[in-house]
Formats: sequence, C-alpha cells, structure tokens
Amino acid sequence: MRLADGMRGVGGAGRRACAAAAAVLLLAASAEPGRSAAIFSPTDAALRGASTIDFDSLEAGRKRRYVFEDEGVVFRAKKGRLAISPATFGGVYGGSGMELSTLFVGPPYRFNIRFRRPVDAFAMSWGAANPDWIVKARDATGKVIAKTIFAGADGPHAGLVSYYGLAAEGIASVSLRSLGGQDWVKIDDFSFARRQYAPEGATESAVSAPSAVPLPGALPLLIGALGGLALRRRR
Repeated sequence: MRLADGMRGVGGAGRRACAAAAAVLLLAASAEPGRSAAIFSPTDAALRGASTIDFDSLEAGRKRRYVFEDEGVVFRAKKGRLAISPATFGGVYGGSGMELSTLFVGPPYRFNIRFRRPVDAFAMSWGAANPDWIVKARDATGKVIAKTIFAGADGPHAGLVSYYGLAAEGIASVSLRSLGGQDWVKIDDFSFARRQYAPEGATESAVSAPSAVPLPGALPLLIGALGGLALRRRR
C-alpha cells in the first residue's frame, strides 16, 4: 500500500507532516552528511539575501532555454520547449504574474537549471505536478551533492505541494525529472543565494552555513505521523 492510500482520510496537517518527514528522510539518506538541507519556506535562513526571478518581465512564449544574463541562471528543457505563460494558464497553483512551465517538455520530462556561479541554496514556488519529481543538485564537476523529492499531488509524498528547495554548498546545476512519466509543472519566484552574503558590517565568518538535516531528529517525526495514521485506520 502506498503512503498516499493510507492518507486519504487524514486532514491536511497530517498529510503535510508525513510529506515533510518523508522528504527530509530521503534527503538525509542521500545527501552528503552535514552539507545539505531541504527548504520548505521562502523565509528559510539559507535564502537570506537571495536573488529572485519572478518571470514577470518575459512575454508569453516557448523556448528550449531561458537565459537570465544578469542573474547568471539558465533554465533548459532536456527535450521539447519550456513555456512562459500567465499564472492563470492551466490552473492557478500559487504563482502570480508570469510563470515558467514544462507543459511542452517531452520525455524524459526533465529540465535543468544552471548557475554561472555556484550557489548554496535555491528554492521555488512549485505546482501542478501529479507524480513526484526527483531533484538532484550537482557541483561544478558534475558530482551529485544532494537530492530530494518535490512532491506531486498524486505521489506517495502528496500533501506538501507549494514551495521547495535545497541548500548545499557549491550547487552549479540542478536536474528535475518526473518519476511518473508524462507530467508538467509550473514554477515561479525562483530564488537562489550564496553563503558569501553577509549583512552590512558583518564578516563572512559570521554568516552561518545552512543547517544539516539530522536523521535522528527526522525519524521520530515520520514514525509519529505514520503511527497516528495507523491508529486512525484501525478505528
């Protein structure tokens, strides 16, 4: 039985707790220890001083890649075309103004994000996905330094579908791929940050690194959430 099947009778708070625990556990198991953390909020400390791309300056259209020269960020489809369209196109999923979507991306339903200068955190508004998507962050050599799941509405981690990101030192590129075949997503307010950022008057050494994901701390969260589900189903 998939986790989603056992969550159908559970309220939104329970689904979000299970989704967060599952995502954190996956990240903790796959990322380099002490160097990575999942991001679920635009106010996460790892995004302090972040630059944001909201896509609102672009006209509606389709391209294989969209290059943001000033920000040093490139969005590229593996196959097919990425699309810029109003947030109302295809349904509203939390974005506003103009959004980037993968509606016209073909198999393997994947797109990439590259940074001219490596970053230490990125995140985005995420919506319209049905299956889960696997997200891998790589350093400048191409080595995977962190990976996690961005949940879809029908995936086993359903319930936390709004804002996702990763914090890891030296992210040069990110690949995002559907785990359920044909699917498309809409993203907005793409933010990225470097740890070198420091408030005026502070030294770089005074800026704390993104916190690591402690596996022991995440495990009780998942066990407690699943235990609650089991009790609910027995009643």
